[in-house]
Amino acid sequence: MASSGNGSTIHMSGELFKIADRHQHGPCALTAAARPRSPILLAGQVQVMFDNIPTCAEHVKSGKLRGLAVTSTTRSDVLPDLPVVADFLPGYEASAWYGISAPKKHAA
Repeated sequence: MASSGNGSTIHMSGELFKIADRHQHGPCALTAAARPRSPILLAGQVQVMFDNIPTCAEHVKSGKLRGLAVTSTTRSDVLPDLPVVADFLPGYEASAWYGISAPKKHAA
């Protein structure tokens, strides 16, 4: 299983999945400089990858990658044909929220 790196939300999604299914984590060195990380999956260097939808959706839609499921509790609007992992592993949910913050007063 590949992810963006140790301790990332993607890694933790895989670790949660690993509780029910045995596989080994391999952090991927291809981060911001080489997005998407999908080339390692396309090249057959790994068999499974947990990734964010924006970095892999194009490959799933084109048929270059086979999407298996999404980790949220509901189907994705971007990839609506993919089931949720909880359909196969009841109780599974892994999602993240990203925000931007800044000081209330900023000196220009």
